[in-house]
Amino acid sequence: KYKLATMDGGPINIDTPISRTDPDPSAGYNYFRRFQVQRGRLNVTKDVTAVMNNVQAADFKNQVVGLEMNSSKKATTNAEAAINLVGAKITADRTDAGDGAVGAFINYGKVSLDSSSSIDVENTETTNVNDKAVGIYAVNGSEVENDGTINVGGNQSIGILGMAYRMDDSKSPAVPVVDEFGAAALGQGKVTIKNTKRIDVSSGNNTTGIYATNNNTSSAVTDHVVENTGTVVVGDTSGTTNTSIGIYADKVTVKPKDGTIEIGEKAVGIYGTNGSVIGVAGDNLGTVKFKGEKGVAISLKGDASHPDAVLKGSKVTLDEDAAVANKEKTGILADLNNDVTLETEVDTGSLNHVTAYYSANKNIDVKANLDLNEDSIRS
Repeated sequence: KYKLATMDGGPINIDTPISRTDPDPSAGYNYFRRFQVQRGRLNVTKDVTAVMNNVQAADFKNQVVGLEMNSSKKATTNAEAAINLVGAKITADRTDAGDGAVGAFINYGKVSLDSSSSIDVENTETTNVNDKAVGIYAVNGSEVENDGTINVGGNQSIGILGMAYRMDDSKSPAVPVVDEFGAAALGQGKVTIKNTKRIDVSSGNNTTGIYATNNNTSSAVTDHVVENTGTVVVGDTSGTTNTSIGIYADKVTVKPKDGTIEIGEKAVGIYGTNGSVIGVAGDNLGTVKFKGEKGVAISLKGDASHPDAVLKGSKVTLDEDAAVANKEKTGILADLNNDVTLETEVDTGSLNHVTAYYSANKNIDVKANLDLNEDSIRS
């Protein structure tokens, strides 16, 4: 349980395959057990594996994580800590029952995957596919750019989880850790996520492709941005407690131009709450493809305690699998605290059985072009 070396800052090249279960002596054993690093920039060009049972995970505080990097109080920007995958794959899986694994964790740093890289979590076996797994877990001003592929198994799992601040779970209730690395570390307390290729969490129920939450009470919605020009795929909604959601936005800005979200039964493409801004004026809102019945392309939420989500953008395009051609589906659902005017077109194409706009309570004034087909209604 001793360390041979510690490091605070600088690049580290992972140019040979390593695993958390590699024996001594080996590169993997030395990196994971004998080397302590913070504020490091990991340049990963070979595969990294963290496939462990609970006995093996006990050596790592019972956590199953592929790669992780925390910054330090010597940092002044988030560029000083990084996990960069180039032609590499991270595989993480807890093979016994327990908390779902995490592919990569970053605290005040950057994670990037190039087009030939991937992260695969809770997918190596079928006996114990654990729930609540995460592909990339990014906190405290970290930035994530996925040009590769993220696959996460298990129910209630998340492809990319972004939080403005890390939560201190030792407190009851848990509280945000504000400016963890000091006042000189600029840009803490932000969420920045960009997906240009593929996130797939469709093998489980009640999953979320991108979950972005702003727990920084002193910041604006515009400080936190999620962009999707790639594809996000989520599973079915099961039960009444949780929902499968392509992009969940809590007090953040979502820019879904030219992106695609594929949703299962009773799932939601984009869910905005707590004053989130969905879309950019003049830009399209991408395409939502229904792979199950009773799905909702965009859902807007607000109540007496939380500001209404705001919808911008010229139109959202609906698509479907042939299997759900005669099933119910909804374009825009508004569950708000105030009446709303919507200028976003719901492009139904050739789809039937569409409710273009639906309000759960308040009035909707729609000022947008709309062409409907068989068994469809405007609002």
